[in-house]
Amino acid sequence: MPTKANILVVEDEALVALDITSILTSKTYTVPATADTSARAVELAEKFQPDLVLMDIRLQDGPSGIEAANLIRTHFGIPVIFLTAHADEATIQKAKRALPYGYILKPFNENELVAAIEIALYRSQTEDRGQVVRDETLVETDEGTQPGMQAAFQRQVNFAQIPYTRLPVDSTTPRGYSWRIALVPARREHEAIGIHLLDEITIGRHDPDGLTVDLDLTPFDAATYGVSRQHAMIKFDAHNLYLHDIGSVNGSFVNFTRAFLGRPLTLHDLDVISFGKLFFQLKVIEKPTSNETTIL
Repeated sequence: MPTKANILVVEDEALVALDITSILTSKTYTVPATADTSARAVELAEKFQPDLVLMDIRLQDGPSGIEAANLIRTHFGIPVIFLTAHADEATIQKAKRALPYGYILKPFNENELVAAIEIALYRSQTEDRGQVVRDETLVETDEGTQPGMQAAFQRQVNFAQIPYTRLPVDSTTPRGYSWRIALVPARREHEAIGIHLLDEITIGRHDPDGLTVDLDLTPFDAATYGVSRQHAMIKFDAHNLYLHDIGSVNGSFVNFTRAFLGRPLTLHDLDVISFGKLFFQLKVIEKPTSNETTIL
């Protein structure tokens, strides 16, 4: 029996969209809406948060379904299957960059469509566990590459002796409270980073075009490990820290759970954070006290 799932259909030919919807509902899938433009597809993906999107590549409004698929994947983490009549090399190469979960050529039959959907849904549901397995094998320690993140952080760090840099350096409107944290890199040749958080900070790597970030991970071979020039943000209030992804290519993760644009993750002491494939462990040194009103 097919998996119960909500599937957004993006197709600019009304009869084809109706036919696809009929097939899906007959197989117990739910179709919350259909879209005939890329802009509408992104809007409906945000509104309904479907489990999967079936996306035509050539749409009415100019921008292709490939661009919409990229936005939907990076902003909302929703998998996309392309449904298209186009199999030319140029289209396929462009489509590959959107990291689709399938590519189905029209005309298709029901069995092909259902099989592709089921595989995509299964992959989407299990990829977090698969990500853990893949990511763990990349962690290097003094004893070599080991399967297990905790092994990477088995070292003594004197947090009292770490220099704590106040970030952002240009903050002129302190919130009235602050945090002190440290990021301990998995790779032991790098030192821990001490941060006195005065306000939200951006994280990324050096940009030759002049865009700046508060925490520059370039010294950690950031480009090699898939860190985007503007990758993530850490925000906070009096009670919690939050990791926000800001449209990175390779993702921001907390304990291997991905943060998406507009869907931040709460951070806790000893959490494992990864920017792309660059891993750190978070150590909370000081939290705001209930009566803290100034930043010293």
